[in-house]
Amino acid sequence: VDRSNKLFMERNSSIIKSVEDSKKGFKVNVMVSNIEWLRRCILSNSPGIKVIAPAELALEIKQNANAILALYRS
Repeated sequence: VDRSNKLFMERNSSIIKSVEDSKKGFKVNVMVSNIEWLRRCILSNSPGIKVIAPAELALEIKQNANAILALYRS
């Protein structure tokens, strides 16, 4: 999570298991029961959140973001 998007962590503190401060921002581990909600949440906070793991989720988010951007380009 980018430092500029710290509000995401404040709004969603109930799903955060751990936070690690790094030079580029924060590494945040979350636990959710609704993965679709998490996808939408990440996309709505883009580009301030980068998914590192699981790789499948990171790929899905990237594909969804590219599809949304393509709509604006057409």
